[in-house]
Amino acid sequence: RRLAFAADAAEGLHILHSAGIIHGDINSWNFLVDDDCRLRIIDFAGSTIDGQPSSAFEGFRYCLPRSIDEPSTIQTDLFALGSLLYEIVTSEKPYEQCKDEEVEDLFKQGHFPSTEVILLGRVMLSCWQGKYNSAESTYKEI
Repeated sequence: RRLAFAADAAEGLHILHSAGIIHGDINSWNFLVDDDCRLRIIDFAGSTIDGQPSSAFEGFRYCLPRSIDEPSTIQTDLFALGSLLYEIVTSEKPYEQCKDEEVEDLFKQGHFPSTEVILLGRVMLSCWQGKYNSAESTYKEI
């Protein structure tokens, strides 16, 4: 089921991006499971269309390190997707035991949770390292 949820999250994000929508707040709180046991993206309050400024900012464990003035982008959504996949697979948020500021510092230094031996670990790390250009490529790899 976890693999299916991961695929649903990446596919949903691909659909949004294909429509010119940046979600801007990808995290586990913004997904629901429907009657068919499929994961669905919700809460578009902070979303942006066609490059307009977003009113949301990802939580520390989902946030590509950047200035608060920098807008959400496809890359910030993909970084957050990596953290969401980590949570789907491990049932823990990245660096769950750390304070928010510590997580931000670790991410700024390019240090991410160990993913070598977990399902989709390479995909998560690639999201965090900015190796994907689209949610579609992430979805295909899943």
